[in-house]
Amino acid sequence: MLITVKIALLLFFQLNIFFILGNSFSRFFHIAKMPGIGISFASGFALYHSLFWFLAFPWSIFSRSFKVLACVWGILIILAVLICILLSARDLVRQYSAYIRISGKYFVHIIICILLTAIIFIIVTRNGFWDIDSQTYIGEVTTILDTDQISAFNPATGLKLSRWAFLHRGCAMFGAESAFWCKWFSIHPLIYCRIVRSSMNLFLLLAGTFGICRLIGFSTKNAFLFLMLSCPSFLLFNNSGYTNTRFLLHRGYEGKAYLGSTLLVFTVILCISYIQCRNRASYIALLLNEFATLSVSATALYLIPPVLAALVGAYIIAKKQWRIVPLLLLLIVPNLVFALLRFMG
Repeated sequence: MLITVKIALLLFFQLNIFFILGNSFSRFFHIAKMPGIGISFASGFALYHSLFWFLAFPWSIFSRSFKVLACVWGILIILAVLICILLSARDLVRQYSAYIRISGKYFVHIIICILLTAIIFIIVTRNGFWDIDSQTYIGEVTTILDTDQISAFNPATGLKLSRWAFLHRGCAMFGAESAFWCKWFSIHPLIYCRIVRSSMNLFLLLAGTFGICRLIGFSTKNAFLFLMLSCPSFLLFNNSGYTNTRFLLHRGYEGKAYLGSTLLVFTVILCISYIQCRNRASYIALLLNEFATLSVSATALYLIPPVLAALVGAYIIAKKQWRIVPLLLLLIVPNLVFALLRFMG
């Protein structure tokens, strides 16, 4: 029973942290013409994970204590959320009130989505997937907690790593961020990575999908209908081998699971936001998204730049906005830096 409460609290706190940070950031800096739940989660996720990477990366380079990092990050994120609440309290109240009204208006649609999502959660938590990747990714979190060091030991063999060896994995801080929540909620990494991570990934994917539907002109009702059709597709391809659905449902402990679903959707949202607004803030949000995605998974080195080039590049060609090309190239600088570090590792 206590574990169930902790899982519910973890999901509640993380979702609200992403939403509060993203909502305040998107509205204060006007990164979208039509801020909504998708923009809020996308920008909040980008802001949260990019800031964590900027703090955790040098911590790992200089082999500092993870416990100290957990304390510092905990204080920083609490302060950031409190500042956002103080600066935009009225707007947050309006936002939450609006979502409550929408829940009442589209009660049947939401209940169906919740039931389908609950079935997916049951599949996620009752049908585990265990192989060498499980030992590596979940073991990384356990190793950080046990040794009080980030990327100091190989989680599969227990052998000590050289200080620069972890660079080969692209400097991803996904394991350290997971260890932070395990530390403060006293929850085992196996439960956190297998259940909380997988559930959170699905929540963010559905919120992001809903956000894209609204950005491209779907009504609220039609956006919910799209989600209702999306959930059964997850179930249909649940056991379909080495696919995106397999990662989403059974390998949610991996950064690639987030990259292949949530992060790609968020990148699309922020690209649409930039194309619509074309202001400095929406560009900064895209840049933060680059650091966030690379922090979560080294595979982003190869996947995110083509997505950016396809979406923003299509706009540049269609509208003949050639002066944006240098800005587009600047967005992939973090990828190039990570690629160099990966080569050094």
